[in-house]
Amino acid sequence: MLLCRTVQNTNVNLDIPGTLLVSAGLFCLVYGFANAESHDWASIATWGLLAVGGVLLAAFTWWQTRTAHPLLPLRVVTHRNRAASFIAVLISGAGMFGVFLFLTYYLQQSLGYTPVKTGLAFMPMVAALMVTSIVATNFLIPRVGPKPVVPLGMGIAAAALVWMTTLDLTSTYASHILPQLVVLGAGMGLIMSAAMSLAPTVSPPRTPASPRPR
Repeated sequence: MLLCRTVQNTNVNLDIPGTLLVSAGLFCLVYGFANAESHDWASIATWGLLAVGGVLLAAFTWWQTRTAHPLLPLRVVTHRNRAASFIAVLISGAGMFGVFLFLTYYLQQSLGYTPVKTGLAFMPMVAALMVTSIVATNFLIPRVGPKPVVPLGMGIAAAALVWMTTLDLTSTYASHILPQLVVLGAGMGLIMSAAMSLAPTVSPPRTPASPRPR
């Protein structure tokens, strides 16, 4: 039996100020947006918390450039390929969850679907996402690379969202919702697979400090 030893760097410390800043900033942003439902946007309980959250996140970004052991080294997110993949995932995630929210209300309130039937109605989109993700990972990306696949997926997903604006109270699932969901899932699968292949791109390592002369 071979025994392996893991060498740990004991010189790295937890960035406690950075952890507190980013946690408090995200809490203020989430709580501020949540207050927009029960309070007016002009209420200090809404815009005040959003402003405080923005200031805290800005302070977190500044602190990451000063501390010796940053919680989130900025060189990770400023790497071109990795930053582009993060933005692509952010945009696609926002669009996908927006569709989930809108269609959940539409299917239950307008078409009278039960919660279980509503959940099953989204399964074709998930299936299309999985199929196109596998096809892109095994065939498209090895041949053309991930960069052309992302705008292709975004174009397909955008077309599905525009198509979805034609829904009204006379629409049916099979004719007016299912096709849009399949097209949207196909676009999302292309985006996710290509973005995930770009995200692990190795960023330039931080230049180690030169040894002190003895």
